[in-house]
Amino acid sequence: MSDKLKKAKQRVARRRKDVNIKYGQAELKHSYFGVKSCVLAFFSLAIVFGTVWMAFTSDGTSTSFAGGLGILAIAFTIVGIRSGIRGLKEKERKKWSSRVGITFCGLTLFLLILIFLGGLP
Repeated sequence: MSDKLKKAKQRVARRRKDVNIKYGQAELKHSYFGVKSCVLAFFSLAIVFGTVWMAFTSDGTSTSFAGGLGILAIAFTIVGIRSGIRGLKEKERKKWSSRVGITFCGLTLFLLILIFLGGLP
């Protein structure tokens, strides 16, 4: 009886292990370019919020420095969108990081465009 019980426990443990693996295949990895896109979106958002905070605390005396950082943030968002698109084209990889990176890079780029257009006379 104990031998049957052992085999039943092993069978249950094997089923638990197989739940995470689809059809006996290995789990998909994250897209390299998608993760790169998410990181670039984070950095560009940090730059935008940092420059807005810097502009408020310095009473408008850091205009050229903030503008240079804004252009750097635009470059990060463009590279992030391109990396996200490349991440969507990777085969047998998870695509959600690419989608998140593209979304946040696009929103950051839209925010930067609004800031630059709002600053024009």
